[in-house]
Amino acid sequence: MRSLLFILCISLCFACNKKEKETSASNNNLKYYDSEIFSESNTSIYGRWQLDSVLGGFSGQGHATHFEYLEVSPYGVYQILRNDSIKEYGKIEIKIQQNDTLLIELQRDSLSGTLLYDTEKYVEFNGANTLKLIAPCCDRFSWSLSQ
Repeated sequence: MRSLLFILCISLCFACNKKEKETSASNNNLKYYDSEIFSESNTSIYGRWQLDSVLGGFSGQGHATHFEYLEVSPYGVYQILRNDSIKEYGKIEIKIQQNDTLLIELQRDSLSGTLLYDTEKYVEFNGANTLKLIAPCCDRFSWSLSQ
């Protein structure tokens, strides 16, 4: 009986120590492209963006934010952060980049954790410190971010 109780106590200690899976990546060692992928007018996407709200969806009311920051760094690298931990990272693929239209897709790295599912977004800059990532269609979610 004592040995069973001892094993149970040890098991509980390990179970309480279990943490959410985090990915380990750094902007310094991620490279997907050899040169700049954004036109000069779109390089203002680079930086650390705080997620302010999520809009849209079937009801149009959005949902609670599930990450805190989107970091975008040269050349086309993104990271999703929550509680100062990287939860997802990968490359940005440009679908359309013409005149005032920029459509991107956030493509998760095969070694990264998964946090995002709706990853195709139109990019809209509202002034120097506001970024909107807008869903292309139909009951999907858009993000409003600020620096």
